[in-house]
Formats: sequence, structure tokens, C-alpha cells
Amino acid sequence: MARVVRRAARLRRAGRALAVAAAALFVALVAGLLPVEVVRVEAASMAPTLRDGERVVLVHGVGEPRRGELVALDDPAGGGLIVKRVVALAGDRVEFDDGRLVLDGRVVDEPYADLRHVDGVFAGPFAPVPPGHVYVLGDNRGDSVDSRTFGPVPLAALDGRITARLWPPAFTR
Repeated sequence: MARVVRRAARLRRAGRALAVAAAALFVALVAGLLPVEVVRVEAASMAPTLRDGERVVLVHGVGEPRRGELVALDDPAGGGLIVKRVVALAGDRVEFDDGRLVLDGRVVDEPYADLRHVDGVFAGPFAPVPPGHVYVLGDNRGDSVDSRTFGPVPLAALDGRITARLWPPAFTR
């Protein structure tokens, strides 16, 4: 019986410690002390991966992105933050063949991209992505303003990486 009482007391202490840690994390997020921000997706350009109205976690200052990662940047046309996928890095030669992304002469498998609404576009090859830049695209290629319009994006213009979907809950890729 004494063992059960001690175990219950330990569980209560652990629960209180967890509640205090969660409250501290919440306060740090709200106060802007952590390089993390919750942002709302406000467009259909990343569907089907992210849909209009979903909330995602943006982590600031995480170094150079890798191909396939979701990033946030200030809209070059003005109008706030936009979310896009990094598809090419410095030195990569980008082109499009029947709407499909081609890097350095090879078609890229993009299971996340919605190509059903893309016209049979042939474009490029373009000049290689310059040093210190990335090429970004929306997953909904038929409804996305991205590097095809505004060109490669300087790394300094990236606000950070999208690491998780909060609502509805699920991790993104």
C-alpha cells in the first residue's frame, strides 16, 4: 500500500513539473524569447501539403535549407509571409518539362506536388541558381506565385523553416 501511495505522489509531482514546463514554454513563445512562431497559411499555393487556414510552426535561424524543406519568406510582391518548398540550391540548373521539375537534366520525383492543374509547360534550362540563393516552388504549381515568377530567393530573405503542422495536427515534409 505504501508503494502505491509513493508512486501516486511521484506521478503528481511529475504532472506538476510538466504543467510548469508547458506554462514556461507557452510564456516564452508568447514573449518571443524562442526562435519559434506559429503562423497561419493564407493561400492554396501549398496544397495538398498545407491548406488555407492551417497553422504551422515556423522555426527561425536554422541555417541553410535542404531540398524538399518548407520555408517561410516575405512575399517579394508585398503582402506578408508566404510558405514555399525549396526545390533547388545554389549551382542547380532548373528547367520544366511538361510541367515537371527538372534539375541538372534529371526529372525530380515530387510526390507532394499537385501537377494535375499545370499546363504542359516547357521552360529553361535557366541559369544556375546563384550562390547564396535557393529556388522555391509551391506544391500547387497551378496556383502558386514562386521562383518561376520572382526568381531565386536570397538565403537572407528566408524567415525560417516550417517544421510541423499544428492544426490539424500532423508533421509536414
